[in-house]
Amino acid sequence: SEVYIHSSAILVGMSKSHMLDVALVGNDDIPVRASRFILGCYSKLLEEVFFKQRECSMYDEEKQTIVVDFCNSQVLKAAVHHCFSGELPSDFNVDRPDEDVARNLAQLDHVAKTFQLRALGEVVYRAARTLINRRTVLACAVFDELSLRRGVGSVDSTCIKRYALDTMREMPMDTLLGGGVQWMKEESVMSIMQDQDLDVDEFYMFKILKAWEGGATRTNDRLAKARKMAKHIELKFIEAELIKSQISNSGYFEDADIAEAIKLIEETLANRDPHEMERVLVEGAGTPIVNGIYLRVEEELGMSEEEILFVKEADDGFSDVGLYL
Repeated sequence: SEVYIHSSAILVGMSKSHMLDVALVGNDDIPVRASRFILGCYSKLLEEVFFKQRECSMYDEEKQTIVVDFCNSQVLKAAVHHCFSGELPSDFNVDRPDEDVARNLAQLDHVAKTFQLRALGEVVYRAARTLINRRTVLACAVFDELSLRRGVGSVDSTCIKRYALDTMREMPMDTLLGGGVQWMKEESVMSIMQDQDLDVDEFYMFKILKAWEGGATRTNDRLAKARKMAKHIELKFIEAELIKSQISNSGYFEDADIAEAIKLIEETLANRDPHEMERVLVEGAGTPIVNGIYLRVEEELGMSEEEILFVKEADDGFSDVGLYL
């Protein structure tokens, strides 16, 4: 026998134009038809706009149109679909974790906040968290999209933008240096460069900026903007050899600033104890695979107090090449 689904009749109503009395228009100028009654049931704000003459700059009562210029029609269709069914449509499936789905979820979150659609906001929050947990690099797309919509300032601890930011802070290698920073706009990257809670040192902050500047596939030259943001990198906290081999030719710093930083570092570290070293650069080894940057491992089973272990850095984290000092 046929299974009865109470919301099915309402969903059928979405396809009947004579039962729909308002249009939501996104930034692609494609109208999405809906019911004022249904929308008003889930949004106190829209109830007052539609039925109690509350002022709303986005609503044209004569044309029965709401202009939502911060998202596309696909996102607006998802919002209407949720109001009619209580679910997100199939094209918002988090089992297909890509940048477009992440940005659409972020826009949908902004729709929920703007129109006070609490139930929709809760569903989107859970979906976005699931998406980020399945593919952490998408935290960058969510953060960037919501920074464009709401600014890069302080964020509520319960919102999806904060979850995305915390994910980037805790896992910068998997997110920002995992290809995500290349998706981000200048303002979002600037906020990351100034974030004191990001779990990276100054050299890795440089690598994040370099990855962003080198990934300019959807914009024009980013070099000038990268130079501006590089002012937030403290060269004096980076190994002199790394400055010489990787930073000096980046074009982000003046030669005089490079020279001054190297001089200060070499003077400060002239008598540094090996146990205080965090990073080692190996060059000119007989086997090319040995060459590279090694990061110190704080503790390793079976090591004596006198031994220091460094592990070679790889593009995707750490390799199996080690160095004992």
